[in-house]
Amino acid sequence: MDANATSPAAARQPTGPVPVPQLVVEDLRTEWFDGVVAISAWMRGGPAGDGLRVRFRLHGAGVLDPTATAFVPVAAVAASWAGSDVVIDAPVDAVALAGARRAITLLAGFGSDAGASVPSITASEVIADTRVIPAEVTPSGDTVGSSHAPDARDRHQVGLFFTRGVDSTATLLADADTVTHLIGIDWVDPPYCTPGTEAVFASTRMAAAERGLPLLRVTSNVRDLLDAGPGWRWAFGPVLASFGLAVAPMLSEVRIASAFGPGDLTAVSSQELLDPWWSSSQVAIVHRTATRLDRTAAVAGDPWAMRWLKVCWMRSGDGNCGRCPKCLMTMTALYICGAGDRVAGCFEAPLSADAVWSSTQVPRVSALPIMQELVGSLHPDDPLRHAWEGAVAVAKQAMEAEKTVGATTDTLGWE
Repeated sequence: MDANATSPAAARQPTGPVPVPQLVVEDLRTEWFDGVVAISAWMRGGPAGDGLRVRFRLHGAGVLDPTATAFVPVAAVAASWAGSDVVIDAPVDAVALAGARRAITLLAGFGSDAGASVPSITASEVIADTRVIPAEVTPSGDTVGSSHAPDARDRHQVGLFFTRGVDSTATLLADADTVTHLIGIDWVDPPYCTPGTEAVFASTRMAAAERGLPLLRVTSNVRDLLDAGPGWRWAFGPVLASFGLAVAPMLSEVRIASAFGPGDLTAVSSQELLDPWWSSSQVAIVHRTATRLDRTAAVAGDPWAMRWLKVCWMRSGDGNCGRCPKCLMTMTALYICGAGDRVAGCFEAPLSADAVWSSTQVPRVSALPIMQELVGSLHPDDPLRHAWEGAVAVAKQAMEAEKTVGATTDTLGWE
């Protein structure tokens, strides 16, 4: 056979560009599900495989946005890490759709070393103003109320995502005059629902009540879509934005407390340049930032904040183990702020250089700016400084490894 000839099998191969997989969002519903109001959509193709119904739920009285707007951020980030495009066969807010295209471009840039790409995002119907919504869904499935939900922007209702961590607690203290609602995410879906998580949220509810603020309890099974793909480090920002868009009829502004200081563009999914792009015509998504030590000092000076402080996600149940990296970073920051005497009341284990050295075995790439801030604030002869310098070195090595292999080596829990 002539070496230059084309074989019959090769001749039958298709030519032209290979079609990009699509993550399709369809069959949008506002429903009463397991005793709570929910918005849900069927997602199929791309990272959703054969299909998955994703739900955002509100436990208690209130209103959810029945358009597909809340599904845009999570669909965008899932598609970005799967190399898919997003096709939404449902109405979407025009402002949110335009902003999401910008947001996912920025996020894919942050996560390019981890394999992120920029998906196209299209919707079958784009709505200029999504305040025109049904007011409420009852247990019977009926909608009640007028065709226009109350305009939260006129009342300037402000929600803040609240976990009792340093960042969200200090932001609440700083914004006490303007925050009208707290938003608490409760992971009730397997494998996240345990007696421990129930205890954590029970304390969050008591902390909010003691503060005199209503707590919007929201839940979702969205991690079934995201954890096997981008993972929490790259998904938590879009997930917070999706929850904020879901409760938009009740709030005019939703604030996210940053884990990092002003101008810090560490490669994670919640950034001061990124979060506002997830906003819609109903609700502004606002990123609040301050230095870690400033926030720690604010928390240390407030008895309510110290009483309810919860930074540990390694311990089963409420309280703080005092041994995991997040506990040790917080304990060190309290020590730097002159509140080391208050550590014993909040953490089960004491702060020591040996404990920090042990934690260096776990690379914390996302926490690198926080650890560097700790190092820069400790005395050169302090054993804690030497221990944290070791943690910084391990994190930098892991960061270089990420760039080489295109994989994430740690997960930073949002607080």
